[in-house]
Amino acid sequence: MTAPRTRPAVVVRTRLRPPAPHPDDVRRTRLLARLDAAGEPVVLVAAPRGAGKTVLLAQWVASRKCAWVSLSRHDDTPAGVWSAVLEALRPCCAGVPAPPAALLDDEQALLTEIIPELLNALGPAGPLVLVLDGLDVVEHPVTRAALDEFVRRAPDAVRVVLATARPPSGPVAALRAAGRLAEFTEDDLRFDLAETRQLLSATAGRPVDGAEAAAVWRGYAGWATGLRLAGMALRSRPPGARLPYPVPAVEEFFRAEVLERVTSRQRRLLLHSSVLAELTPERCAEVTALPAVGETLAALAASSLLVRRTGAGLRCHPVLRAVLGSVLTAEHPEAVAVLHARAAERLRREGDPDAAYEHARLAGLPGVAARTALETWPAAHPRTLLARLDELPAAPADAH
Repeated sequence: MTAPRTRPAVVVRTRLRPPAPHPDDVRRTRLLARLDAAGEPVVLVAAPRGAGKTVLLAQWVASRKCAWVSLSRHDDTPAGVWSAVLEALRPCCAGVPAPPAALLDDEQALLTEIIPELLNALGPAGPLVLVLDGLDVVEHPVTRAALDEFVRRAPDAVRVVLATARPPSGPVAALRAAGRLAEFTEDDLRFDLAETRQLLSATAGRPVDGAEAAAVWRGYAGWATGLRLAGMALRSRPPGARLPYPVPAVEEFFRAEVLERVTSRQRRLLLHSSVLAELTPERCAEVTALPAVGETLAALAASSLLVRRTGAGLRCHPVLRAVLGSVLTAEHPEAVAVLHARAAERLRREGDPDAAYEHARLAGLPGVAARTALETWPAAHPRTLLARLDELPAAPADAH
């Protein structure tokens, strides 16, 4: 049996400071102004991986008294997380406790002794920002309970900033209801067209014109990492040359950050449901013919903001969906037509002939696509109907 540690846990100091600015970074002026104007004591930045959360917050705290913690999945224990938090706060505030790691791993001591002592020390510390970056990696229930207690009780002079890539939980709802929470979402962090052009020009090493920037902006939905990787891909191409979509580096990013981190069941569902724009348990179960679809979808939605709830269903981030489609075609080419055919039948029964038509066309079923297109009459404009029929290849003689 291993004896409990009597010394504080070792904290990698590079986790206790924001990343240095990169020469290609775009200053997010409009978002920085919103952060400056927000008066709430807790700031939540919840957006998918690669949305630019860390860069934004590093820019914001550059001129502020700040304690920064980059959380890591490799030390998701109370001692691992709280040693880092205490170490980050110690230079900013006198009286920060320095307990041994074993005491930090003791739930009773953490909640009734260490955190109260820390909160009392922070009271007179004056204006201070504490950034907890990467909160989504914290899974340990005691760690999360202690963080929730700290955030609820933090003195108003300490602004706590929580950055996460999955749907937030804990005290968020209560803080929101009390008017103590400022929120920044994926929609807020999306680059606008001017920011996109600036980023692409910086990463490509050459001026990028408005039309070229607009095409990339639409393709990557203003997602920061996609824009940066697309800009890097532009370095080796002359102005006006068309980029593949998605660029290979984006596929590599999602393979590493998503597909290699989910279970085999989740991976298979992500790939096989990528033919669908909106995911519901019933629709996915019929189209993919996979087991436990509802449970798997719920787990994906809870673990990442790359899969978002929209009314009755879920939607994958558009760039992730494009990557999943590419991976599906590469790994299971024989499944693509089958999945689209099932989706066409399901959506036709659901009363969505426009979507059913597109799936039938992609399934290589021109006869089914033509019949589905005709079902939109008379609601469809005649030109739209004729254009759809014209784009279809001739159906085989036995397709009725």
